[in-house]
Amino acid sequence: PTPAGFIVNSTLDEPDAKPGDELCLSAPSGVCTLRAAIMEANAADDALTITLLPGEYLLTVVGSDEDAAFTGDLDITGNLSLVGSDAEKTIINALGLDGTDRVFHIVNPVTVSISGVTVRGGDTEGSGGGILNVSGELAVSDSIISNNAARGLGGGIANGGALTITRSTIADNAAISGEVIGSTSGVRLIAYTRAQAFAQGGGIYNIGKLTLTESTLYLNSAFNGGGLANDRGGFAALTNVTISTNTANNVGGGIYNVGEVQLVNVTIYGNLASEAGGGIYTFFTAGPGVTLTNSIVALNKIDDCSGAIQSNGFNIDSDGRCNLKQSSDLPKFDPRL
Repeated sequence: PTPAGFIVNSTLDEPDAKPGDELCLSAPSGVCTLRAAIMEANAADDALTITLLPGEYLLTVVGSDEDAAFTGDLDITGNLSLVGSDAEKTIINALGLDGTDRVFHIVNPVTVSISGVTVRGGDTEGSGGGILNVSGELAVSDSIISNNAARGLGGGIANGGALTITRSTIADNAAISGEVIGSTSGVRLIAYTRAQAFAQGGGIYNIGKLTLTESTLYLNSAFNGGGLANDRGGFAALTNVTISTNTANNVGGGIYNVGEVQLVNVTIYGNLASEAGGGIYTFFTAGPGVTLTNSIVALNKIDDCSGAIQSNGFNIDSDGRCNLKQSSDLPKFDPRL
């Protein structure tokens, strides 16, 4: 232990021997594992910092339906900071076992930060393939959320609290309620039925407050909202973000919105939806729906935008479908990306 927390010194996946004794010692090996450190942090009165050295931390303790981090996903019930050395070198991998469990579950309304790691291989029958934040205040920075799947909402991340993502990549995640039938250019091909239309938010599913900055949503897939699904009156503010090459089998290849989305300096390019809103699909809402400022929506299929879009100026779309009416806008313009 350090005065402020623990340095994980083993990539083994073993639970803590005695949670609450302020010692990160796993059973049976007696080393400080990631699982043991989180269990000790959950039992602590004060917020702790868990430091991860470079390595791949495989979650091999199979189990689900418990919230003490003893098996399956890494349940977080206390305030903590998880600090990796570098996202390319510090990998937390749940091994992608079909429907086994996600990687992280923020259970309580606690404050959590995760930085400098890759979150990979989560696969859950519920929501949040990589991370499920029920009601906490979660900050993710300098990280990669990739190759996770949820049999429902939020292939990469599902958020019901306050989520801030900075300088991160959310890529190749899937919200799946159908049968995976193959892949093309890295994008999963999924056969959906009408009863399986609850697969939303391939990259991120949000019903809380989302702030996404200097980040990329890429190659994610879902029934609705291949990149981002902002649902049930959720609020999302995106600044300096790229949303590219995401796929929706129904609507909202890039963004699916039933709430409020503010886009500033955002590029939405080359996304695909089978029915409508290849770039952005927004339902009628009591608020402004989606607002665009200094952004590009281009070369998405079937179309760039569908629904209530409000321009604050200095925007480009390539097909004239985004309701760009400010004098500074350029509708039906090729941005030559």
